[in-house]
Amino acid sequence: MKVFRLFSLLVAVISANALFAQNWSLINKNYTYNYKLDVIGQIQSTIFADSFQVNGNDTTFFLNRIISGCDTCTTPSVDFYLKNQPQFLLRQVLVSDGVYHFSDPSEFVIKPHALLNETWQFDTVLNYMATVTGVGTSLTFNETDSFKIISLTNGDNIVVSKKFGIIQFPGLANNDIFTLKGIKGPNVGTVVPSFYAFFNFNVGDIFQYETVEGHFGANFIVDHELKKVSILARTYSQGVFTYQARVQTKSWTDAFKSVQVDFTLEDYIDTIVYVDSATHICNAYNQKAIPNFNLIDPALQPDSIMFGQVNCFIDYDDLWVKGMEFSNTPTSNPKQIFYSSQFDDPSLHPDLLTPATYDNFEYRFKSGLGEMVFSWVLPDQDYSRKILGWVKDGDTIGTVYGDLFYLSMNDMDEKENGLSIFPIPVVENTNIVLHNPSSYIEDIHLYNLHGQLIRNEKGIRSDSYVLSRKNLRPGCYFLQISDNKGKTYRKKLIVAE
Repeated sequence: MKVFRLFSLLVAVISANALFAQNWSLINKNYTYNYKLDVIGQIQSTIFADSFQVNGNDTTFFLNRIISGCDTCTTPSVDFYLKNQPQFLLRQVLVSDGVYHFSDPSEFVIKPHALLNETWQFDTVLNYMATVTGVGTSLTFNETDSFKIISLTNGDNIVVSKKFGIIQFPGLANNDIFTLKGIKGPNVGTVVPSFYAFFNFNVGDIFQYETVEGHFGANFIVDHELKKVSILARTYSQGVFTYQARVQTKSWTDAFKSVQVDFTLEDYIDTIVYVDSATHICNAYNQKAIPNFNLIDPALQPDSIMFGQVNCFIDYDDLWVKGMEFSNTPTSNPKQIFYSSQFDDPSLHPDLLTPATYDNFEYRFKSGLGEMVFSWVLPDQDYSRKILGWVKDGDTIGTVYGDLFYLSMNDMDEKENGLSIFPIPVVENTNIVLHNPSSYIEDIHLYNLHGQLIRNEKGIRSDSYVLSRKNLRPGCYFLQISDNKGKTYRKKLIVAE
């Protein structure tokens, strides 16, 4: 027998006749209900009526649906999934004379107006009976509300509330308990955010991104881009965010055949637009099926056969994350990218799905930060676009490169001709010679490609200096040399194999 948990509410018994007179409503067409499983602690199920029909005094609500595993599919070595599947409150709810008939694929009945000790047939498959065993008031979402405890003959309990509907519901096939954690509409408790919360940036916000694309054919080539986006101005109107931003980029290609690295640098003002839509991932609920999903190559397969399953959760930094992933690694089992099984066999059921064939795939968004990562791995190619760090409210999280990192070498050289560095590429040592009369080198800073300081030679006080390679790996670095008159010289340094 399960132990009933009533989430530490203050309970006071009140008149059963007074409760009966109240207008109890378990489903509100304008509300979105968020439930968690006790064993998970995150919002597991989001339930709302995506449509409804009125027939006289009766109303039928059609509830939103999810992707779930197929328990009856037995094809060896194939994990089948199904879309358009019900959650624990099933697919539809008929409300007639204050009685709620939940149905498709199974059936059960809840009578929120029933009196204390009143009994009825809860379902006809398991033959459970339901009895109102408790009535009272409680503090729910900081509001005093009437509640009823409905006990089933298997020992489970259902809790319903006059203001907020179904507060607690048992997983009838297992030991899970679904507990209401928040409702969008009255906006009480934990509410899963939508598009606005993910792309609502402020002027002064800065986002640092990195893109890496590898091609693994006869010539192993990796393209890199580092991009910093600084928000300068913003507008929002009818679901559209428009930002004016300064964009700074540095891109280069590694061919792994030469230590010479050529950089392309850009610095420009851009308009960035984010458009709200019903099908956007950031408007999805947990386990929702996103149709027409093939971001890698829309021409690879017909879009209509691709589906993504959204996963929603609160991250370690207390921000909401929405996204999807696929991984074939032995230690991981997320399967959130699918294609319709009808693509292989038109005779199969249209709701039947098969996990996609990507080796790895990840696509995530975080509230207040927008896109966090979009990456995939195929046998001959991989791609990764991710956020490395950001600045919000003056606080820097992660890695954000300074403006110096994005300046071209011509800009940084400032037309100085009074400095020589030789030999380049560096094999063991390189000589740094200052030619300006009465000037001498004070200190030298050495940075890697990511703008990180890796060496600092101080107090030199000489017009020449021998810089030892020491443990520098092959590749490109940047030198910043300061003299005694306050002048700064900046040079590129190549280290040979």
